[in-house]
Amino acid sequence: MLNTIVRKIKKFKIIKKTTTNDVVLGESYDLLFSNLESKLNESERSNLRDSAIEIIQKSLPPYFKKKSKENNTGLVIGKIQSGKTMSFTSVIAMAQDNGYKVVVLISGRTNLLLKQTKDRLRDDFRSDRNIKIRRIDSKTNVNSMINTITKPFTNSKRSKLNILPILKHQNSLNKVTDLFSDPNVKKHLNSNTILIIDDEADQASLNTFAKYNVRNNQSKESAIFSSIRRLRSVCDNHTYIQYTATPQGPLLIDSLSLLSPDWHVLLTAGDHYTGGNDFFENTNNSIKLFGEIPREGDFPPETKNLMGPPNSFIDAIKEFLMLSALMSGRIEGSEVYNERGSMLVHPTHFVNETKTNNIGIKKFEQWCIVIKNDLENLIDNGEYEEFEDLYDQLEKDFEGTNTFNTFPSLEEIMFDIEDNIIDEIRVSRVTANVLDKEEGYPWDEYDYHILLGGALLDRGFTVENLIMTYMPRDSKSKNQSDTIEQRCRFYGYRKKYLNFCRVYLTKGMIDDYKSYNEFENHLHKILSKQTLEEFYESGSRILLDNGLIATNMSRISDKLINTHLIKWQYFELQEFSLDKNNETITKYIDEIRREFRWLMPKNQKHIQDNYKHRACLRPLTEIDDLLMDFSTDNLNDKIKITSAISYFEILNEINGIDKIWVIEIAPKSERERTIKYNSSKGVFEMSSLQAGDARFGSGSSQEIYFGDRSLIRKTQGKTSEDFDYNGEPILQIHKIKAGQETDPKLKVNGEVLKDKIFYTIAIYFPEEFKRNFIQKQKYI
Repeated sequence: MLNTIVRKIKKFKIIKKTTTNDVVLGESYDLLFSNLESKLNESERSNLRDSAIEIIQKSLPPYFKKKSKENNTGLVIGKIQSGKTMSFTSVIAMAQDNGYKVVVLISGRTNLLLKQTKDRLRDDFRSDRNIKIRRIDSKTNVNSMINTITKPFTNSKRSKLNILPILKHQNSLNKVTDLFSDPNVKKHLNSNTILIIDDEADQASLNTFAKYNVRNNQSKESAIFSSIRRLRSVCDNHTYIQYTATPQGPLLIDSLSLLSPDWHVLLTAGDHYTGGNDFFENTNNSIKLFGEIPREGDFPPETKNLMGPPNSFIDAIKEFLMLSALMSGRIEGSEVYNERGSMLVHPTHFVNETKTNNIGIKKFEQWCIVIKNDLENLIDNGEYEEFEDLYDQLEKDFEGTNTFNTFPSLEEIMFDIEDNIIDEIRVSRVTANVLDKEEGYPWDEYDYHILLGGALLDRGFTVENLIMTYMPRDSKSKNQSDTIEQRCRFYGYRKKYLNFCRVYLTKGMIDDYKSYNEFENHLHKILSKQTLEEFYESGSRILLDNGLIATNMSRISDKLINTHLIKWQYFELQEFSLDKNNETITKYIDEIRREFRWLMPKNQKHIQDNYKHRACLRPLTEIDDLLMDFSTDNLNDKIKITSAISYFEILNEINGIDKIWVIEIAPKSERERTIKYNSSKGVFEMSSLQAGDARFGSGSSQEIYFGDRSLIRKTQGKTSEDFDYNGEPILQIHKIKAGQETDPKLKVNGEVLKDKIFYTIAIYFPEEFKRNFIQKQKYI
């Protein structure tokens, strides 16, 4: 399938005016990018242009000489609030220049989010006469739209492109399907390509009955997925382009699924973008931007035992007031940054108080109003003691920056809050009755906002000038990785005032966000090097902390395997590869023989072949080659090898470790182990691999030499030579003799197993750098 698509893409060549990589950059492109010139620097415009060109190139061509039925599916991956809307706007402009006639834009689960998109399109294309935005919803009369849609196909002099922005709802999707099913429209669809853009494609689009269907041999479909399938079925030629910042769902669904992507494009965030690396790695900032919400009884998250608002909430509002004043530029000695600011309070997914729910948004709204009024009274009366500790902390935070020539006094900050901020704060619950209003949220009515919301703030809603986030929300079990990432409304283009941003979370959420950030960095790196075909061949293997759920698992039909790399992992005897592995390992030992140093007991009287080892420090990349040459017969060991190779790459890139200790265990002896065959698993298993502690003497004079598991890591002063261990991984090579109680009738490759010699390996993955990988079982 993918190879066929690639061949068709290579044939896509439009000759017209000037072209870049066979894609026309014409009038619509020029108009759009002239509008963006003041918003983006040269490198940002270049990245935006190049990614849009790549998306058009990978899409089906705009028209066909003969009638045909072809489609493909693409996945465009950006980061949260990094400019995905700008990307598909650029794609639409280039689509017009290259001969496409219709773009369906599936945008938003709420009317407000759809309105945000429409307003953005109208603004970006306000001077482009060749791009028209057409209203279509569940109430649209299909017959009235037929002439509008077909005219660009029939009139070459009026080469216009129609955009149909619709709500992500089955009624709106079905209305477009009805339109494209009309014979007058459909006759054009077998020689022209429709572009369908699915914004936030991982939300609601995928079939939530996928796992159920596999378990119950059914073919049920969730409503929106079914509507998307119907829409695609009536579009003879189309490219379905999925946009998302959290691609776990589309990447892990069955590769034969309707929405499984054939190709992907990674978007590059602009220079002023701030995301997980800025907030949770903090590599380029001396100010810690996140903090932990301390426990107060059962809070977070429960509030039923609190007599009043949690102290951490009061402190967060005070800090919001002070940061708003500091970044306003109104105080002498500071530069002008931003005279507006917002705070987001995200305590729960619940919207209203109930008998069983004591953490509702309404309660936090009431607390917020009380806190604001109390602080206002203190400030009006010149009572600043409540702010002194926070002031000292902020002064210390900004000390290592060039933000202020002279840090303002507490009095100056309080005066600005009193004169310009406290009366300009709007406290709002952001619930469905606000989000669904066509007029949108009234940002311009006040300069400062405190918004309190639940699940409706998880995705899509942009909080303008957000500097303070207070999120005591967490899950009692594992968090779903894509869901928590979509709550990161504090990500975005905030670099110019990043020093004034703060995020307060539970300890569990902080750990999860750090883990997710590592996952995202790794996934983007993998996908920058691999095609999706190569990614699928790896079993769709992704790095994901064991404490996180990848996505809504009801949508994933394939079984996912977890490989938790921590402490010791070893490989059993490989039946069909026994001789080959012996050759691979002995060859490797010969290659590094001159690098070995002896690792044995310090007391010469205690030196025995079984406790006399050889060790050396080797490059991690060398072990990758060894593991790739090591053959495995069973699923578990295959997973260990592929995951270990990925682990070593991450360890090098993220943790800066590029060496591994290699220990040849007891090279002058053959350790006997009992080997048994596990018929239920179809694999050989040994009784044990690594030897325990060696003990000499008795009583207080007894000397203990650490066993195999502790070699090098805990042998300082116990061995004849000290090895400088600095937390690196360790690979042990073991030479085993199938002996002791091994069944004499047991055979491998037609030969009796008892007394047979084989080599195997064990790997130590340091606890400090534990990693977990997930991948599809059927690809192993």
